[in-house]
Amino acid sequence: MVPTFNLCLLAFLLTLLSEIKADFNFTINSYDPEYGVYIGELPDPSDADVKGRVYVINETVLQIINFTYNGKAPGTS
Repeated sequence: MVPTFNLCLLAFLLTLLSEIKADFNFTINSYDPEYGVYIGELPDPSDADVKGRVYVINETVLQIINFTYNGKAPGTS
């Protein structure tokens, strides 16, 4: 992988995390001993088909479960 692509992907993921939306199938702020505290689903502001459930592990760590991405976001080709 090209380092520039990694930086673009990281910026894209951080943008998505800043706009996390609630998922009605899970209870926000509920604790799961396996994953952490559930805070919501990743939003998909473009046609990148980004999906995943976001959990907080501690003050500095987020965990994304079932992350999928189709690679078609603007600027990734």
